[in-house]
Amino acid sequence: WSGIRPLVKDIHGNDTKAISREHIVEVNPGKMVTIAGGKWTTARQMAEDAVDKLLEVKPELKSRSGPCVTEGMKLIGADRAGIVCEQKFDIITITLREDYGYDRDIAER
Repeated sequence: WSGIRPLVKDIHGNDTKAISREHIVEVNPGKMVTIAGGKWTTARQMAEDAVDKLLEVKPELKSRSGPCVTEGMKLIGADRAGIVCEQKFDIITITLREDYGYDRDIAER
């Protein structure tokens, strides 16, 4: 598993210390919303910020959206002990074994 994280350089900075680990949301003159920077651990917040900015730029879309629900959403598989997901991670194990042919010891990791 890997990913590329584009960092955002401060146009006023002169060295690498000016490269931000935070994300930014910008809107160009054509009202295109762009998000850059950030961290894998803040991907959910980044998505929320991008959608919030889009709704600010294009208010006519608000009637087709609702409040953000992902902040409190439980993700199946995020917690292998089952504390958060109430043991529902077994669905992933079964899917890996039955649909993808993984051995039990691999699927349960």
